[in-house]
This record gives sequence, structure tokens and C-alpha cells, in this order.
Amino acid sequence: MGRCGIRCGAPAQEMRSMTDEDIFILRLKLLIVMAKAYLNGYPLGERRKAAVSENARMVFYQALHHANRCDAIPTDTAERTDDAYTHLFYQRIQLLAVMARSFAAGNRLEGYRRRALEDNIGHICDRLAESPELADMPILKVA
Repeated sequence: MGRCGIRCGAPAQEMRSMTDEDIFILRLKLLIVMAKAYLNGYPLGERRKAAVSENARMVFYQALHHANRCDAIPTDTAERTDDAYTHLFYQRIQLLAVMARSFAAGNRLEGYRRRALEDNIGHICDRLAESPELADMPILKVA
């Protein structure tokens, strides 16, 4: 219990070890927050640039790993549609990571590139909102 007698966190019976998927989603949420902060004009100091770049690198490779786990050629038409949708989702995450590394490296995203980053974040957030088991949407509304 905390100092005020309020217990925070999950009940003991619902606790579990973190999985790679949990860490991936947390890193993805952080990357989205970082990208939204950039779009809203928050300054990028050296430490923030390094944090964005490293997090983007990790998210890119984790998304690549998850995309490779998708079935290459599903047999069922419904599975094929779901798998293509999932594969596209991971490609969007990889694009977000590439764009984040770009602005962290000092490249300005203006015009179409800025709009592409905004649209990509929107698509990723929409997908996360559709899958409550993947994410908790309120964290994505910051910045």
C-alpha cells in the first residue's frame, strides 16, 4: 500500500510477467508520443534525439520480427484479409520508425512528409483502438 493507503496496480491474481509483445506495445506508444511531440513543435535536444532514434530502431526491428511471423500465404480468404491487414499494420509501424529516425537525425518533415507522418500515426492509433488487447488508447491522446 502507498503512503495514503491507496493501492495502485493490478490485483495479485491478474499479475503476470511482461512479454515481448508488452514491451513492443509500450515502445510503440512511446514512439507515437515522441512523434506527436515533434509534430507539435516540442524541441529536440541531444538526449531526446538519441532516445527517439534508439526507440525507433528497436520498434522497427520488433515490427519486422512480428511481420515475419504472419503467414506468407494464408489458405482461407478471411485469414488472407486479416493477415494482409496485420502485415500492413506492421509496415506502417516500420514507416513510423523510419520517419522518427529521420527527424531525430535533423531532417525536417514538412508538407507531404509531415502529412504522411500524421496520417500514419492516425492509422496506427486507429488499429490500436480497434484491438483493446493490444493497447490502452488514453496514452495515445497525449502530446
